[in-house]
Amino acid sequence: MQILFHLGAHHTDDGQLIRSILKNREMLGREGVGAPGPGRYRDLLEDVMESLAGETSDAETETALLDAIRDDESAERIILSHPGFLGAESDVLAPDRLYPLASTAGWLPRAFPSHASEFALCIRNPATFLPAALGKDGAGALSGAVLEDFAWSDVIDRIAETAPETPILVWRHEDAPLLWSEILREVAGLDALAAMEGGLDMLGRALSAETLARLTALLGKHEDMSEPKRRKTIAAFLDGYRMSGPPEGAGLLDGWTPEVVAELTALYEEDAREIATTPGVTFLEP
Repeated sequence: MQILFHLGAHHTDDGQLIRSILKNREMLGREGVGAPGPGRYRDLLEDVMESLAGETSDAETETALLDAIRDDESAERIILSHPGFLGAESDVLAPDRLYPLASTAGWLPRAFPSHASEFALCIRNPATFLPAALGKDGAGALSGAVLEDFAWSDVIDRIAETAPETPILVWRHEDAPLLWSEILREVAGLDALAAMEGGLDMLGRALSAETLARLTALLGKHEDMSEPKRRKTIAAFLDGYRMSGPPEGAGLLDGWTPEVVAELTALYEEDAREIATTPGVTFLEP
């Protein structure tokens, strides 16, 4: 069996990935893919991670975990989603790095040593991620930090060091509205032609309800549209009809200037290019 651990991050899809996956629960069940309700496993796996402390489950523990988590014993792949696998929301930031406890996520595959594991992670521009995570009064938490400290590649490297045999699927929060159909298929382990509901779910954050309805109607009239053309159509709507306003969460921390936001964004783009070439990482991008 394959087990995919979706690690969040916090303040990316805010639970939308698992909600979109669950829209397809019946179809995925026919394909051997299970998506247990988060209440079945989140607290349980956090407790197991703490009790194992990086050690490997024995056969009895592994079997008991699977029995508690699975709601379909015939599933050949299960999807488990929780940003808490990276640490609590209060532990998003240390003085010199993002997610200081990220390496403990690498313990998850050791809880299921008889099965193949994968990670999935959405990263987000620190220029908007940090204000979302810390709140407008959170600038004090950045005392002593330098902009280069906020590197997602460091988070991924620490996970990979702990679980070197586990592949990692990565995408950017900013690309998610455009790539959502592909993200859902990759997470579910389906081929590129598989039809899934919920492929436009992330667009509601960028487009008005009226515009989204127009796009949905247009795509519905052309269900045989190729994926590249579908993506081009969505991109055109995003370029032409994106709701006005500042970038989500940008500029909320006291003392941040437009220059700081621009520098963080440039570092993030450079960091993403590094992640895309990291061995063991599959990086989804337009």
